[in-house]
Amino acid sequence: MKHVDHPLLRVAYDVSNAEFVGEDQVSAIHQLAPWLGQVHLSDGTRDRWRHDRVGAGTVRFDAIEAALDEVDFKGVRILEIISNTPQSDFAASQAALATR
Repeated sequence: MKHVDHPLLRVAYDVSNAEFVGEDQVSAIHQLAPWLGQVHLSDGTRDRWRHDRVGAGTVRFDAIEAALDEVDFKGVRILEIISNTPQSDFAASQAALATR
């Protein structure tokens, strides 16, 4: 990103994908902060690729939200939930994130 730094080119960071591959999301958010444009929020585990409702996996949303605050993130947070019950899972995710 340092080589192609442009105000219209931003990173979309996916916390569930990061969880699956064992990445330290807090460290990644700090490293990507100058280029971070959006964060995809969904839950998952390191055992299986998923994009579940918030609270259904092992993603540490409290630490992620704290890191986003620390870097003064002004981009877009997107719920990226893959579900057979999207309305209830989106509502549950919004409620879970609102309590953090």
